[in-house]
Amino acid sequence: MIGNGLPGMIAGFRKNTGYDGAIYTDPGRKTFAAAGLQAGGVTSQLHPGAALAAVKALAKGFFFKSVQGDVWQLGGVLVVSPAGEALYRYESRYAGDHPKAAEVFAACKAAS
Repeated sequence: MIGNGLPGMIAGFRKNTGYDGAIYTDPGRKTFAAAGLQAGGVTSQLHPGAALAAVKALAKGFFFKSVQGDVWQLGGVLVVSPAGEALYRYESRYAGDHPKAAEVFAACKAAS
């Protein structure tokens, strides 16, 4: 996992999410640029899908306490084989836009 926050934000991310895998941080967002993941604008944050994702997150108990990293940077998922072949790519279109977990897991299985 690669985020765009500062290294000091990793511990808080782990605490809030329970994620215990490898985490790397790239505040300069060079990794995001190399992957072709774009920074959005106001429309990506105010997209109807972003509002729905925020409501769903709040309903599950996630509260937005502070901003970490570049809020304009849209995310995505890349699954790359050990040989360097991109097996799966998903580019978020708005804040809170995520791929289906089953698709990502299938790609990960194919990569191993």
